Amino acid sequence: MNGAPGPFKKGDLIRASLGKDMNFSEDVDIRMAAAWAFATVSVPQILFFTRDCLYIVHRNLAPIHLDRWAIAVLFSGTVAVICGLAWWTLWKGSPSARLWAVAASIMQVAVFVRSLIVPPRAATGYHWGALLIGVIGLGVFTLGRKRET
Repeated sequence: MNGAPGPFKKGDLIRASLGKDMNFSEDVDIRMAAAWAFATVSVPQILFFTRDCLYIVHRNLAPIHLDRWAIAVLFSGTVAVICGLAWWTLWKGSPSARLWAVAASIMQVAVFVRSLIVPPRAATGYHWGALLIGVIGLGVFTLGRKRET
């Protein structure tokens, strides 16, 4: 086509940002928003994981406290890895993206539930954002529209 481009269609911004000519479904915008939400969630979890590992290494903890810190380290590391994989597979359009996104959504709900069981510091509060991301992610990736052929 030699004429000026027509109006933008849904997903043009994402196609331009990825630099690829991909065939996107109608709900690509919400899926990409979820992918970036998972990416932004994984960064603080990596920082928590690193902080907790350094705390364990540099402190002499009594055995009763060591298992609590080990659970915290493993939990933060697991959340970071699963959310990072969900972001990566959604961004790349991998066939396993839906599975990783459901797993990351479940982990976000677990982050909220953990904040109810282990009370957070007064400054951090409960993780309402994690619950929101988890519930929306579960809705989008488990109840999403089936593709028409």
